Formats: sequence, C-alpha cells, structure tokens
Amino acid sequence: MGAKVSGYVGIAIVGLACLYSWLLLLTTAGVLPLAPALPPGGITLFSYDWLRQATASYTVSFHLDNLAIAMTVVVTTVSLLVHYYSQGYMENSAGYARFFAYLSLFTFSMLDITFAENFLVMFIGWELVGLSSYLLIGFWINKKAKPNENRLAPASAAIEAFITNRVGDVGFMIGIMILFASTGTFAFSELAARVLHMDKGLLTLAMILVFCGAIGKSAQVPLHVWLPPAMEGPTPVSALIHAATMVAAGVYMVARTFPLFSAA
Repeated sequence: MGAKVSGYVGIAIVGLACLYSWLLLLTTAGVLPLAPALPPGGITLFSYDWLRQATASYTVSFHLDNLAIAMTVVVTTVSLLVHYYSQGYMENSAGYARFFAYLSLFTFSMLDITFAENFLVMFIGWELVGLSSYLLIGFWINKKAKPNENRLAPASAAIEAFITNRVGDVGFMIGIMILFASTGTFAFSELAARVLHMDKGLLTLAMILVFCGAIGKSAQVPLHVWLPPAMEGPTPVSALIHAATMVAAGVYMVARTFPLFSAA
C-alpha cells in the first residue's frame, strides 16, 4: 500500500493542476467569468532576483499569458491521463514509487518551460526535461536488448536519447549566451526590443543555434534518431514523450521566442 500512495498523490496533484488549467482556459476564453481577463501582455506570477552583477541580473521569474495557458492545458491533461493509466500498468513493476517520482519531475519540468519568463528559467526546465526523459526511458534498466528484432536495451535507448538531445542543447546554450552577451538580459520581453540593435548576422547565428535546441527536443532531422528507440521505455512514457508534451517543447519554445526569430 505504501508504494501505491505515491501514485495517488501524483494523480491528485496533477489532477488539481489540470482542473486549474482548464478553468484558466475557459475563463480566458470568456466561457466562465470567474476572473477579469488577462492584460494583453499577460502577468508575472513570481519574480526573484537570484543574482546581480554589475549591469547584469539573473532573475527567476514565471509569466502567465494566453500562450502559457494553452500549453499548460496540453501538458497537464496529457500528464493526468498518463498518471492515471500508469497506476494500473505499472502496478506489479518494481520501482513503482520511483516511476511516479520521475513522471512528476517530467511534468514539473514541462511546466517550468511553459511559465518561464526568460531564457535562464526555460533552460533549467529544458535540461530537467532531458534528465527526466532519460530516467523514464531507461526505467527498466535490467531489460536486455533484442538484436533479432533490432531493438536496443532501455538503458542504451536512454543514453542515446540523452546524448542526442545534449547535442542540440549545446547549440541552444551557445545561442542564449550570444543573446545575453549582446543585450545584457535573458528576459523575452526585453530581448524583443534590444535585439533590434544587434548585428543582423550575429542575431541570425544566435537564433539558428537556439533553434538547434528545438530540433533536438522535437526530434527533427538530423537529431531525430533518439525517438524510435525511446519506445523501449514503459508504454506510459512513450505516450508522454510522443504525445504533445516533450516533442512539443521545441515548438513551444519557438512560439515563445517568435519575435526574436522574426527579427533575425
């Protein structure tokens, strides 16, 4: 019974998050007049100056707008369904509580990306998604490869997914640092104004590198090779990664930073 509590807790928390996200969506759409409409630019939910050095500041901040609400509905709804299905699917598996811990970490990481107000916070969530997907894909660590069926062992599939995503993330990180070095900020709203004064060639290079992160996370050519082997993880994991969550992170990042891509 002790291990099953982890499943109940995970389902309850994600269920509440899912309910709240749908209420936000319906309120924003005007279906349920529960609260005033969001201002055009959205609102800042939380902001903390983590570090200030000279003219540069490193702020942990979360933002809510229509785009974030739409993505939150997708993430929490899919995650709730996966959590609920996993309760029965993983019932007799060793590491039941550990599996739900990994699922919850993945959901948290996706929501961190969703609400991020700057590249610093988004990159933290981005890497946590990579870590949690590695843990989930390789959950059945002792399962052997099946050479006759051309199937990798889950541990090997997890390593392949992790390394392939890191290739894209190296470009993503370099692109972020070019933007920060040129503008002095990580914040999306401030970057949209400051990149207009950047060298056009440097901005284009930076955004190409940032796009490398989206290529890796969304499993696009040439960094698509990790996705088929990822099916070696438990079925709920395959649903979570292949259904509009992890592979949608790259699309969401491009949508969030679209003014920067437009300027490039």
